[in-house]
Amino acid sequence: ILEREKFKKMGPKRRRSFLAARIALKRLYRHCHAREKNTPADTIETVHQDAPPPRLGSKHPSGLRHCSVSHDRRFAIAIANTEPVGVDVEVVSDKALRSARLFMSEEEQDLVQRSDMDDEHAAMRIWSIKEAAAKAIGMDLAESWQRVQVTAAGERESTVSVNGQKTIARHATVEGHLFTVMSLSKAPLA
Repeated sequence: ILEREKFKKMGPKRRRSFLAARIALKRLYRHCHAREKNTPADTIETVHQDAPPPRLGSKHPSGLRHCSVSHDRRFAIAIANTEPVGVDVEVVSDKALRSARLFMSEEEQDLVQRSDMDDEHAAMRIWSIKEAAAKAIGMDLAESWQRVQVTAAGERESTVSVNGQKTIARHATVEGHLFTVMSLSKAPLA
């Protein structure tokens, strides 16, 4: 019911990506709940009443209370974990490089320049990390630009500091799309 209400308020482009993310969450729910593979999709709730983050139904298999979704024009992905988790998928382009001064610190801009990857790929990893971290902690993206610092950017793994807590972000590229996943154990919110 909550999904339908939210869906009705969206424009056509946003509806498509919202629906793709919800389908990914429902498939993940069924995968995690072996005995509920035949649960009707409309009974698996993926929207909280008063909170923007997605949810993985009302039952939490193996303590998987945290979930995150992301989508671009081709892919939709849903993940779940026992700890706060964030995921992002982006088309690799020069958009992150063009807006680097807005969301990267000077140290992060230097990481891009020193990276073994081309600048476009390195900048996109930093952008994607900040998106995933924002989802994991529940902050808006602009806030993550300040509170999340990438200290090493690698092709498959990057080192990140969130409010002084160090963690790892993992990356994969598929046909020009960058996927980033990170989990935060007891991430500070202050």
